[in-house]
Amino acid sequence: MRSLYDSNLLLEFQSNQIFFDTNVFIGAFSFPELFKDFFDGLKQVKCEFVTIPPVVFEFTRGTHDVESFSDREEFLRKLTTVYPIEEDGTDLREFTIVLQKIKGDIHFTDFLLIACLYKFPSSYLLSANHKDCPIEILDRKGIITIDTDREIRNYGIYQFSQKKFNKAAESILEAK
Repeated sequence: MRSLYDSNLLLEFQSNQIFFDTNVFIGAFSFPELFKDFFDGLKQVKCEFVTIPPVVFEFTRGTHDVESFSDREEFLRKLTTVYPIEEDGTDLREFTIVLQKIKGDIHFTDFLLIACLYKFPSSYLLSANHKDCPIEILDRKGIITIDTDREIRNYGIYQFSQKKFNKAAESILEAK
């Protein structure tokens, strides 16, 4: 078992936020030793770990008793802060129109995670669901590969691209 990533990439995260998707928590909870070096490296460059309430719900819904729910809740509490994007008053009208046109079948949790990147353009998203991260408005900055001996999981590190968004918005919002 091992994890592979470009350690030089860690400097790019210095003093920024990285939002975690549900699949990151599932992987890190199941294989903490494989994520330890990567997470420690991010912490060394003062990268803040953040998630959103729907991800907390998705991560804890797989529990069947109070003890396992509490274990997952404690894991989250020690690792991340939770940003309530759905309570944020930011106007997301233009963003919503563009993202719905690009990715009409997007799940609400993924929509909110990408909205966080839109709101905080210097932040990042770590996710293994590459199909949910539209490269029409996001840049893939790197990949961390987790080899569990039974399977290989690739987690993409994404960042909002204002340039790509402007290009997409121009064609989508002006089209009638």
